[in-house]
Amino acid sequence: KTVMLVGFYTGLRLGDVIRLKWESLDLKAGHYSVRTKKTGRHVINPIAQPLLEHLLAVKKTVQGPFVCPTFCDKESKELSNSFNDLLAKVGLVEKKDYRHHQSDGDRRQYSGLSFHCLRHTISSFLGNTGASRGVAGDIVGHDSEAMTRHYTKFDLETKRAAVAKLPEL
Repeated sequence: KTVMLVGFYTGLRLGDVIRLKWESLDLKAGHYSVRTKKTGRHVINPIAQPLLEHLLAVKKTVQGPFVCPTFCDKESKELSNSFNDLLAKVGLVEKKDYRHHQSDGDRRQYSGLSFHCLRHTISSFLGNTGASRGVAGDIVGHDSEAMTRHYTKFDLETKRAAVAKLPEL
């Protein structure tokens, strides 16, 4: 549960979530500070209230430096398989094995739901709350406006609200 909540509310990649340490979190001030493994980008972001409440409760029961000690020594691909197994078990996806992925150069070719979709989800949720693409991209850790555009999808109600503001000609 903690891995998924951190993934959703921060947009961090799975490898960064499972290696997240308590020292990276300032629960009193309500923010976190991490250097992402893939890009080396240093991000400092507020912690969403629902995640903060969850982390405060978890902190009372977790021993050691890692927020998710059960998973900190696992490989991301192994956990991607476990996440896919969970999604397949509830009928959301077809079972896949991420250890044997097809590759097109350096880019993996996956379709369907995966843990990485949480990055797209938080970017879209932020955009739909009215956060600018720049803010959403910064929270998720994107280096370019183009990547944020790729990740952010606006829902129909957000677009409807925007169209409703158009003047009559």
